[in-house]
Amino acid sequence: MVVAEKGDPEGAKESENKQERLKQGFLETLIHLVKGNLGGGAFAMGDAFKNAGLLLGPVLTVVLGVICIYSNHILVNCAEYIRAKKKLPADPTFPETVELCFENGPLPFRRWTPLVRLSAKVFIVITQLGFCCVYFVFVSSTAQT
Repeated sequence: MVVAEKGDPEGAKESENKQERLKQGFLETLIHLVKGNLGGGAFAMGDAFKNAGLLLGPVLTVVLGVICIYSNHILVNCAEYIRAKKKLPADPTFPETVELCFENGPLPFRRWTPLVRLSAKVFIVITQLGFCCVYFVFVSSTAQT
């Protein structure tokens, strides 16, 4: 049992629930990865298959899915490695992971550390803006029909 501060039994209950939620099995993790990588692209899957064809579409979907999930796996491994190496209390965020990897990497890359952190944040913003654009295009094209 987790003891809450100042004898708050509700706080202890919340801490226990949070610890239980953090424990995920393989299937739950796989579903989160698929859901996170598919996202707004699910709306364009029909058009993508129409343009790629029935034979090439599913093959490329599986190949690109494997590449995306493998990239996420590498990112998580890097975050865990950096956390253990630096003895951080929690896993670093994506920009922090990139920054710490460059900071602890080969000497020629260390001078790029601040720029890499900024570029990671900029690319996250660009990605989110791209998702918003996809949703706007999807909603407007659906509303017209």
